[in-house]
Amino acid sequence: MVKGTSGIDQWFAKRTEKDKNRRKGGWVLFLAVSDEVFAALDAGYNLKVIHEYLTDQGKLKCSYDTLRGYVKKYQQKPIRTVAASAPAAKEQAPALKGIKVPKKIQAEKPKQFEFNPEPKKSDLI
Repeated sequence: MVKGTSGIDQWFAKRTEKDKNRRKGGWVLFLAVSDEVFAALDAGYNLKVIHEYLTDQGKLKCSYDTLRGYVKKYQQKPIRTVAASAPAAKEQAPALKGIKVPKKIQAEKPKQFEFNPEPKKSDLI
């Protein structure tokens, strides 16, 4: 045993299984209340107030900084728009049946560079 670590060893041995796993599940709890969090943010509430409310209610057990990271991550790619965008795509599909897709258009031959040591005066002006 290294000198000065006896306190840590005793503390680590006394921890319960619940204390060992306390950090797990913050992300899952956030996903459960994410709609509530984003609705409160849209209503104009401060994230600090939302965090205090959810922790007092027992719905969230992560720190404020962790919550802030989750909100930042999911504001860029929201969870709630996946279900909302799926029905819209199904509604637009029947409208596309009447549109004829044109055949492939052959592209013109790409221009190539040709060096001319004696340029035309009309090109220069």
